Amino acid sequence: MRHMKKTKLSLYLGMALLIFFGVFCKNDKKGVKASDAEAVLEHQDSYKTYVIDTTDSHIAWVGSTPVDGHNGTIKFSSGKMGFENGILKSGSFEIDINSIAVLDLKDLEENGDLVEHLKNEDFFEVDKFPKGQFDIVSVSTDGNGTTLKGNLTLKEVTKSITFPVDVLIEGNKATLTSAPFFIDRTEWGIIYESGTFFKDLKDEFIKDEIEITLDVKGLLK
Repeated sequence: MRHMKKTKLSLYLGMALLIFFGVFCKNDKKGVKASDAEAVLEHQDSYKTYVIDTTDSHIAWVGSTPVDGHNGTIKFSSGKMGFENGILKSGSFEIDINSIAVLDLKDLEENGDLVEHLKNEDFFEVDKFPKGQFDIVSVSTDGNGTTLKGNLTLKEVTKSITFPVDVLIEGNKATLTSAPFFIDRTEWGIIYESGTFFKDLKDEFIKDEIEITLDVKGLLK
C-alpha cells in the first residue's frame, strides 16, 4: 500500500519488525489455508440465542510490508450464536467493512488517508461491498481444545477457514475468541501490491498474510 511505504519506520525498527513478522509469527501463530465454502450450521429455535454486542465485539487485523506494518479493527453490524446445553451449535456474523479503523497511526491525516485507501478499489471496495459475513460450518472439541470451521465472505467471495477458539458462557454472556492466525488476502481477490502477483516489486510488496483475531461477545436474547 503506497501509504504504508510513506510511513515506514526507521531501518533499525523495520528490520526488527521484519524479524518479528517473518520469524516469530510463523512459529507462534497459525496460518490458515482457505478452502471451498461448505454448508453452514442452521440455527434452531430450541437453541439459547446470544445476540452479538456490536459495541464490544470486533475483528483485530495486522497487515505488513517487509519493513513495517499497521494494525486496526473491523466491527460487526449484527450476529448471533446458538447454544445447546452450553455447547456452541451455530453462529452467523455480519461484518461492517465500512467500520475499518487504523489504530497505530496517531497523525489524523495519515490515519484518514490509510483508512480511505483500505476502503477503495485497491482493497475492500466498500462502495460495492460494504458488508462481509462469517457463518459457522462446524465446531469440534477434543483434548486440545475447540476448533471452529466457518465460511468467510469478503467482496462476494466465500471461503472456508478453520482455526482454534475459546468459548465461554458466564450468566447471560457468551464469548467467542481466537488466538491470532493468518489468512491469505489474495484468496478473496485482494491482490494490491502482492509479491505473489507482481514480481517486480522487490521489497516494496505488501504481504499476502493478514493476521486476524476474533473477539465476539453475545448477550442472551
